[in-house]
Amino acid sequence: MKALRSRLAAAQRGDAGLGMIEVIVALAIFMVVAIGIAYSAISTLRIAADSESRVIATNLAASEIDNARAAGDPLDLFSNTRTVTVNGMVYTIARTAGWVSSTGTSSGCGTGTGALQYKQVDVKVSWPTQISATQAVRANTLVAPVSRLNDPSFGTILVSVLAAAGTGASGVPISVAFSGGGAAVAMDPTDSDGCSYAFKVTPGTYVVSINKSGYISSDQKSSPSVSLEVKAGDTLSAQFSYDLAARFNLNYASNFPLVSNELRPNNLDTTFISTYGSFVNSTGTPSMLSLHPFSSGYTTIAGKYVTPIAATPSSAAVAGCLSPDPSSWPAGTVNGVNLAAGEQSPAVAAGPGLTANMNIPMGVFSLRYTGADDRYFVAESIAPSAGSGDPGCDVPMRYVFSEKLDDNKDYNLALPYGTWKLSTSNNSSGTGSLAGVVDSIVGALLGGPPPTATSFTLDPRVPQ
Repeated sequence: MKALRSRLAAAQRGDAGLGMIEVIVALAIFMVVAIGIAYSAISTLRIAADSESRVIATNLAASEIDNARAAGDPLDLFSNTRTVTVNGMVYTIARTAGWVSSTGTSSGCGTGTGALQYKQVDVKVSWPTQISATQAVRANTLVAPVSRLNDPSFGTILVSVLAAAGTGASGVPISVAFSGGGAAVAMDPTDSDGCSYAFKVTPGTYVVSINKSGYISSDQKSSPSVSLEVKAGDTLSAQFSYDLAARFNLNYASNFPLVSNELRPNNLDTTFISTYGSFVNSTGTPSMLSLHPFSSGYTTIAGKYVTPIAATPSSAAVAGCLSPDPSSWPAGTVNGVNLAAGEQSPAVAAGPGLTANMNIPMGVFSLRYTGADDRYFVAESIAPSAGSGDPGCDVPMRYVFSEKLDDNKDYNLALPYGTWKLSTSNNSSGTGSLAGVVDSIVGALLGGPPPTATSFTLDPRVPQ
């Protein structure tokens, strides 16, 4: 009986079914197979949907090409971007139209390197669910004018105006004046591509200028101009970068917020540095200034900052002035104090028509003036003393303070960083007789060695 029970127990153990491990392995295999099948089904559906969208996009591109050809006159054909919704899908149709010249070059308004021949129109259609491995639908065509645009006995003037973003600036009025006193050339304001054209222009020298209220060019002019000498058969281009000005609230001596009523030079230079170059404003210390709205913004330096340029076999050296730039001052030790390297203020940007605040650090010092009344301070940059850390300025800076002085009175003065000599003049232009007052300075408020009888240094560095 006992042996029979043992056999029955063994049989029951053999029929116990699958263990947990076997079940987990089976489920894992099933999931891998199921995911593969599901992914294949989804990919097939996505490819089918993308193919359907591509067919629609191809039809939209062909329709856009037909519209371009139907325009007839290429002067009425512009770049454009619009959206179209088909079966719930939003398609973006981008059309780019550019002139092709007789030299084979192509650009939106023409390059001025050859007579305008025809416009090349490129169309690109894209949609949001487009498979990344596939390209957008593209199509192109050429549209020629119905009659000859250029006359070999005359010239052509092309005007291109681009906004700060690189797109065409539309509606900008254009003036074309004949420098010899003849009749001006009539030109329409720029179109949506920022272009305007003057055909059959009598040979001669012309000044092309643009002017629109509130706008400013990349070289900081409200009405920029260019001179063109038109010859028979020539096609010339006047190109401008022009946009609605950005406005900057200027906060001078911002690094001394607790010093009030400091005197500032009425003829102070302020250097605005962008990735496209530098611009120096010499109108003193305005509270607001309008500048071209470069997206990278401006780094601002009080004083006339000039980068020195070494001489080359074909050009002479250009003197520099590094003292006003804090970042030109290296780390060092002055009068036993370890000073960290100077740092520029961060760049500040504002978009077209917008306003931003711009801080402009300066050196500030105090003095007690003892001398004749009704004189004026005059500050002149001089060579730095050895060991001061001042990188130097080979471009003279001379600034005049317009406030009349009173004997035995304390003053706070703000100047660009560097080494200075301070005097007084008997007139507000600073051209009268000078008298030294530097020995009455009672203390610089920021860095540098103590003042001497001949000079003082305003240092942007701070102790480490």
